[in-house]
Amino acid sequence: MKDEKLLELYNEYLVIKKNLSKNTIASYFSVLKIFFNYLKDNSSIKLCEVETELIRQYLKFEGDFKKNKSLTLSHKIIVLKSFYNYLYSEKLIDYDPTSLIDNNLRGLHIPNFITEIEFLKILDAIPDNGSINYRNKLIIEMMFDNGLRISEVLSLNLNEIDFSTSTIRINGKGNKQRIVLIGDYEKEMLNTYLNIHRPKILKKMRSNLLFTTGKGNIINREYIFRILKKYSKIAGINKNVSPHVLRHSFATSMLENDADLRSIQVLLGHSDISTTQIYTHVSTKHLKEKYDEFIPVLGEKEEEKNDKK
Repeated sequence: MKDEKLLELYNEYLVIKKNLSKNTIASYFSVLKIFFNYLKDNSSIKLCEVETELIRQYLKFEGDFKKNKSLTLSHKIIVLKSFYNYLYSEKLIDYDPTSLIDNNLRGLHIPNFITEIEFLKILDAIPDNGSINYRNKLIIEMMFDNGLRISEVLSLNLNEIDFSTSTIRINGKGNKQRIVLIGDYEKEMLNTYLNIHRPKILKKMRSNLLFTTGKGNIINREYIFRILKKYSKIAGINKNVSPHVLRHSFATSMLENDADLRSIQVLLGHSDISTTQIYTHVSTKHLKEKYDEFIPVLGEKEEEKNDKK
């Protein structure tokens, strides 16, 4: 659906169902107009294709470069959340990209993430039986291992996988392409899926998509959200785990293993390095943990010296 039509429907919602005043509606649309212009200037993404990461980038731009006061920025968040909550409730989008953004700005700069151990617990919670479970595990594995967006994984075509070079061609936002490497374990999973599980899912149906429903259609993103929430709960992970959290977790792991921000920017497909810089908190946290581990050792050595004296 075109952006103009979405805005028209939202306007009707504010007037008829919310019964807001003309001034309030004008204020809301002033915020949406700025956001709409930002999208046109910085990407070719439509309003219904926006993901959490892009909203974070926009809010960071508004906060850092335009020096918006917290109150003004909070108002922008409220408007964006209202708009996308409406689209989601009317099933005009598959998920609400503002659901992970707090009104009080706490969630703006530091992304949520899970550890590798927590990730493995989630995978272990998914039953091993059945082709659907195998497919779901592989989707989740690819998001965590490669930092892929859920939309990028679900739209993958068979011809975009090259086993000879161990690479996958990703069509990212704005039709920007990038290449990601796949490891031996992931290749093995893909081979098993393609040779055994995918044919069982499709039966006599045909599709160019890598991951499909039984009818050969693209999988609904909301379905993957539900799968993650279900098995995170079963695994005892008390975090709001979503596809985007898996992407954050990939970036976090890369930083903890001393990857530089520019490399992470390329792997994630960020157009602007400022978006990738939200992960720098991880390296600081990791450094502090290493420091705290090292200090007691120094203390013990000092005590040993004193004892010998």
